[in-house]
Amino acid sequence: MATHGRAIRRIFHSIRAGGCFCETLPATARAPAGSVEHLRVIHVHPGRLLLLSGALGPLQQEGLAGTLSIALEPRANGRTEMVWTYTVSGYRAGAGGLGVLAEPIDAVLAQQVAGLSKALSGPNPSGAGVPVDSAVESH
Repeated sequence: MATHGRAIRRIFHSIRAGGCFCETLPATARAPAGSVEHLRVIHVHPGRLLLLSGALGPLQQEGLAGTLSIALEPRANGRTEMVWTYTVSGYRAGAGGLGVLAEPIDAVLAQQVAGLSKALSGPNPSGAGVPVDSAVESH
């Protein structure tokens, strides 16, 4: 996940309905400490589906709503396909409307999915890799 300060250690979450996928913001010389809600958990089905609601990044300043679906689908080869779908709707006053945002948002999500896939496919404490296939869908 892209963070406001590029510091993943400031991310905290509660993976249960109503839980927060949030980030703490450190105090600076110009501002006290703060926090950001990136997404709110709306549905958890362990091993199958995670649904999160919220406008990510610069979308938070627009009149937009978003839903991020992360589905895990077992495959016959013993691997698991992870499918991310981020659907955004609402009104954006800027030139080009929502259409101009689709490509940059897809690029950021693809980067996040690639990083997660790499992390999950690497060695775990037992020394075995976790086979993961990933895809990003844009709607």
